Parts: sequence; C-alpha cells; structure tokens
Amino acid sequence: MTRSALWILLLLPLLLLPPLLGSPGPLALAEAPPNAAAGPAVGASPTPLYLDPEGQVLAMLESGTPLTLHTASCEQNLTWVDVTAGDRTGWVAADEVDFGAGVPLALQPWTRSLEVRDQPLGNVQAIVTDRTAFSAIGVGCGEHRTWIRVSLANVEGWVPGHAVLFRDRGALAAARAGTPSPAPPRPAMPYRANSPEYGMHVFAWGHPQAPALLGQVRDLHFAWQKSLIRWRDVEGAGKWRYDWSSTDALIQASTQHGLKVLARVDFQPAWARADGADNGPPDDYRHYGDFVQALVTRYGSGSPHGRIHAIEVWNEPNLSKTWGDQPINAHQAADYVRFLSVAYQAVKAVDPSVMVISASLTATGTNTSRARADDLYLQWLYDAGLRDYSDALGAHAPGYKAPPEISPAEAARDPYWGGDRSFTFRRVEDLRAVMVRNGDADKQIWVTEFGWTSDPVNPDYSWCRVTESQKGDYLVRALGWAQARWSPWIGPMMVWTMPDPTWEPHDEKYWWAIAEPDGTPRPAYLALREARQSGVLP
Repeated sequence: MTRSALWILLLLPLLLLPPLLGSPGPLALAEAPPNAAAGPAVGASPTPLYLDPEGQVLAMLESGTPLTLHTASCEQNLTWVDVTAGDRTGWVAADEVDFGAGVPLALQPWTRSLEVRDQPLGNVQAIVTDRTAFSAIGVGCGEHRTWIRVSLANVEGWVPGHAVLFRDRGALAAARAGTPSPAPPRPAMPYRANSPEYGMHVFAWGHPQAPALLGQVRDLHFAWQKSLIRWRDVEGAGKWRYDWSSTDALIQASTQHGLKVLARVDFQPAWARADGADNGPPDDYRHYGDFVQALVTRYGSGSPHGRIHAIEVWNEPNLSKTWGDQPINAHQAADYVRFLSVAYQAVKAVDPSVMVISASLTATGTNTSRARADDLYLQWLYDAGLRDYSDALGAHAPGYKAPPEISPAEAARDPYWGGDRSFTFRRVEDLRAVMVRNGDADKQIWVTEFGWTSDPVNPDYSWCRVTESQKGDYLVRALGWAQARWSPWIGPMMVWTMPDPTWEPHDEKYWWAIAEPDGTPRPAYLALREARQSGVLP
C-alpha cells in the first residue's frame, strides 16, 4: 500500500516471540528469545532520516542500518517512527522499517489492560494486561491516530499507539548511559506539604505593584506564591555579575505577607548560550548550577533578604520552544535529567532544606519533535534517572474545555472535550501513575500551574474557552477534587494566574488571569475568596 492509504500496514514475516517465563513487570525490559531475528532496522531500500515527519533531512540511512525505536506518530494519515540510528535521532517513514522479531512493549502506567483488535478500529480479539509479554511488529494509522501492530502468544493484532511504551533495549541502555553517576543517596524529604496547599502564580517581579499583588494572594488565605525569576534579569550583565534589587523586593514583600515562595528559574542570559535562542539551557550546564546556588545562598534558610522555599528547574522541557528550539526526544529528555542533576546538587550543597521541583511538563495532544506527549516524556525522564534528582514532580494541569471532574478517558473518547487524554485537569492522575510505576510514590506532585481560559481571541486557545463565571466555578471544584481524592500525594497547587500589570487582550495569558491587569477582581477571584471564607475550601 502507499503511505497515503488510510491505514499503513507493515506486513512482516510471521515470526512470533514466545511467551516469557514469569512476568516481566509492566515497565520491565523483556528479553528476546535466543533464536530471535535481528532487531529493527532500515528495510530493503535506503531511507531519509528526518528531523520531524517530512521535515529537514538529517541523513540517508542505508538498508539494514540498525535502529532503536522510541515511539510512533500518525501525521496527516502517514505513519512515522521516532528512531535513533548511530548517533542521530529523528523520524523515518514507518513503511521503511523492518521490525525484525519485534520490539518489546509495555502498557502505559495509567492503564492495566488493553484490547487487541483485528485491525485499527476493528473487532476485539484479545486482551493484554500489565503482566502480558507482547511486542511491536509494525505500525499504522486509523482515523488520524497511531496504531501499533503487536504479537503476543498465538495472536497478532492492533492496539492504540498512545497506550503503549516501546521498551527497546537500545533506548533504555542509551538513557541509562547518560544518567549522572554515581547518584547521590536518596535524602529525607525536606518538606512534605499538606495535601493540598493553595498557591497562586503571580507576575510581580520588577513591578512596583508587587506588594499589592501579593496582598491579593494573601487575602485569598493562600499559603504560596509562584514567581518566574528570569536568570537573564539577574545575571544578564555577565558571569557572577548579579543585580538582586528586584528579586530582593519580591522576596521581601512575600515574607511580609506570610507567603512561601516557589521560584521558577529559566530564560538564560545571552552570554550563556551561543545560538541566541530566546529560552534554552546554557551551553555549559554548570553556569545554571552556579546561578541557582547563588540564588539559594542569598535566599536560603535564615537569610535577612527573605526566603525562597522551592525552586522549579526550568519549565516545559517537552516543548522545543522552551528548550532552545532543539528537537524533543528521548536523548533530549536524558539531557534534561543531566541538567536537573547539576541544579539539584548545586542547591543541596548550600541548603538541603530548599525543595527542588522538576520542570513541569505541558499537555500537548501531539507527539512530535516539537511537542512531546507529557506521559511519554515523563517515562523517558525516569528512564534517565529522574527519581534521584528531585524532591517533588512538577506538573501543569490546564483544564482546557472540560470541567475538573472529567477523566482522561472521557476526554479521549469525546471530541467535544478535545479527544485526547491530556486535555483535562485530571491528567495529573496519569502522571501520578507513571511516578508510582517507576518507584517514586513517596514523592508528591506539585501542580505549578492549573486553570481555565476565557480567550476569544487566540485560535490556539479559543476552542477551549469557558466563561469567567465557569472559570471560578471550575477552579473551586478542582481544588475540592484534589483535596477529596488526591491526598496525600498532592502538594501545593498554584492557580494560573494573577496577571502581569502590562498584559493586554492580544496576549493569551491575559485570558487565564483571575483579575484584571490593574488588580480589579474577576469572577474567578471572587469565587475563590468566597470558597475560602465560607469553608467550602478549608
């Protein structure tokens, strides 16, 4: 069939993997039998390796080139496989890949069973569970969704691609090879939040209105404020040349209002990165480590300047635009863990009581080198050693169009809610499942942003807009849901957001805010205040 067919089916030799003895565990690396054929490779003809599906060509791969498979994606009804070939990672057309004996698979941690169909969207012929050994032997598209052709016991069939993980030995070995070594001993958690604690994202840094904005947060009887401290705004003049004046004012005002501080730190100075990207990690990760160490030295325990209680190490690294416009893939995820390890060890060397929060991931609804699915990316982070270099997992929980009670499964089934598991506040539960499956259940999730937008202007967000009254209602119900169902593993939850005083309606962030840029409360602010005063939110 041509690649433009509705379903691209890769017909392979009917070489089946025999059942494994015992259970490999849901994320275990299944072992191939001794007589297995060679692993996945380029098929009979040379094929291009692309930066993104049908994007820039990175290289031509010869027939038989060994491949490490990471994931698959259906783009414009064409199926692509994300692979590593030698020292290059990119995408190849699925019909150019020979899967050999198959690639071991595991279920995503948020599901315990999966239907195997005779064709994409076809009839159910078997069930796989988290104790089933099964392998990928091909990929295809069905109604613009990725499907994986699988082999298990005496059955071949198809499963939805978003519900499985490729557990290729080469991919895991590469991730583990990049893990900082040796990992430090796992310390006692410096802080465990009440479940939940209430907080607010504010944009007060550098603004004379900072005390008033923080006063509005305190008037809600919230305990936390989260602020973006842009690295370039403090150390932009050159290495070791700090301007602490605006940060001093922010932290001191927070102390005066009795608010704990979570600082998100990103946006590198121009001197730290040669390519001029707007927001990306420095060329030398140690520069970032030096900066967060200086930050904690100035605002650590007992500081006369006030205190920063927690640091979020970067923001949304599963997006290319926030990681120096670099491709987002399994190797880049391992790079983030190395970056996080530098920051973690720099902070702990100065003040072990400061919480180090991993960068919150964003829901994408896509799986490309520009924007990776947050659950897949989180698994890649754990493969690379995330567990050893964070005190809590950062997460974003935008509700999009759905009320807070809508489950990821409901959002995926119903196009009205967006048709994807990630387009719901309760996506946090999927991320929690990934944590638990990777042995990280003792940590909390800190929701560093959550909210709803009323945006009628920007097409990327207007599809999911709610009314201002709905926004307030949903925020109150979301906090109530977390308190009733997510304790004890949920930590502080930061409402997105109090506005920057300079925002205007063309800025999409304007429409997430719960107040006007001049501080005038919107209905969502009033709803939160009433819920706190009445005891609806204790």
